[in-house]
Amino acid sequence: MSSDTMLVFAASLFLVILPGPLADLTARYTLARGRATGLLTVPAIALGLVAAMTAASLPVVALARTLPHLFELVSWIGMVYLMLHVLWTLQHPARGYLAHNDNLPERRPLRIVLYVFRVAALRPRSILAFLALLPQALDPRAVLPWQLVEFDLAFIAAVVLGSILNMELAGHRLRRMEKRGSGRPASRKPHTRFISRRAVTAGYRRIAA
Repeated sequence: MSSDTMLVFAASLFLVILPGPLADLTARYTLARGRATGLLTVPAIALGLVAAMTAASLPVVALARTLPHLFELVSWIGMVYLMLHVLWTLQHPARGYLAHNDNLPERRPLRIVLYVFRVAALRPRSILAFLALLPQALDPRAVLPWQLVEFDLAFIAAVVLGSILNMELAGHRLRRMEKRGSGRPASRKPHTRFISRRAVTAGYRRIAA
């Protein structure tokens, strides 16, 4: 495995285990329906992200072949975007979807696979992340098709490993979100405090009357 392929593997694994809709779906189905259902999301995410990566690779390869002198500039822009992508995801993880309930988009196995595949393949931020990632590893002077095959294989391995990790860490993620929620109780919110004070005052007045 070349250093560029290892870079794709490591970066893909990191992107998959970041908190977000895909990691959240794997964790939700695992917690609500069991490990067997959670496993259904693994190939769906892998195939969906491979489709997104394939779509992202087309303009990258076209740029590498037609305008190789601009490839380094695009690579730097992509690196900046990847850093912003990671920071934004850590600051704004999946919002409140993970919970102890069965409020899931689909229930039948085939529908689950198709739904998760669509989410993975059509998510714009995933395609943008691949557009930013591929120029970091792609060498425009080497054989491009063979590089893409290597990247796809490394990427599939990273996605499968990352999705399994998301399954194993589902309970930990839920406890962490519950702890985060308990750190911001409703009584600390200004509007809630105002409503509470008005309710207590009205109660005292009724008792006094």
